[in-house]
Amino acid sequence: MATVSDLIRYVSQGTTIIWVGAGASVSAGLPDHRALAIKYLAHCSAHRKPGFSNLERAYRNQNYPELFLHGENIYGRDDLIAFLR
Repeated sequence: MATVSDLIRYVSQGTTIIWVGAGASVSAGLPDHRALAIKYLAHCSAHRKPGFSNLERAYRNQNYPELFLHGENIYGRDDLIAFLR
């Protein structure tokens, strides 16, 4: 199991993204998980690539972590990070 020090190191190295519960983000005016998934799906839809249907299926199944995982695998981590920023 990772320690807090391990997590800090992983985040600092750019190998980990921390997802905080929607309550904290929504209170700060950020979109909840579903709204973020809708925006990311639209972002990816603008330049569809093979495998895009996996994102659509994950969205239909309300499996948002899987949607972002497929997006990272298809469009690349840099694209996902740029979208999130």
